[in-house]
Amino acid sequence: MAAPNYSGSASSSFWLSNTHLIRIGWNKFRQLVPLLINKDISFIVREILYSSCVRSSMLHGSETWLVRKENEVALQQAEMRMIRCMCGNKLQDRVPSKELRERLVLDDIGQPAQKKHCQYKWKKEIWKLANSCLRGKQPLK
Repeated sequence: MAAPNYSGSASSSFWLSNTHLIRIGWNKFRQLVPLLINKDISFIVREILYSSCVRSSMLHGSETWLVRKENEVALQQAEMRMIRCMCGNKLQDRVPSKELRERLVLDDIGQPAQKKHCQYKWKKEIWKLANSCLRGKQPLK
C-alpha cells in the first residue's frame, strides 16, 4: 500500500498537490451547491460563502507554493467553472470572465496565491532578523 501524499510533504510534486487541492475545492463546491446556485441568495452572500469555504480550501498552504504559470492556469480554470455555475451561465453564453467576477466581487485566484507567497517570504525574513538580533549577532537599525 502506497503512503498517502500530503500536499505539504517535501516529496510530493507541486502538480500533484495542486490537482489534489483542486479536487478538494470541487468537493467543497459540490457540498455547497444548493446554496451557491440558489437564485434567492444574493451574489454577495454567495461570494462570501465561496471565498470562505471553497477558495480557502483550494488555496490552503499556498504561501509555501512555488507559483508556476501552468498551476495558476489550472486553478483559474477550475475557479471559472465554479463561478459560471454559481452565476447560472454556460460557456456557450459567451459572458466574459471579468464580468462574472465583477458580479461576485472576486479577484483572480492567482493574485491571492502570489500575495500569500510574498507575505510568507517577508515573514520568514523578519523572523530571521529578529532571531539574529536576539542572539546579539546584529544590532537593530
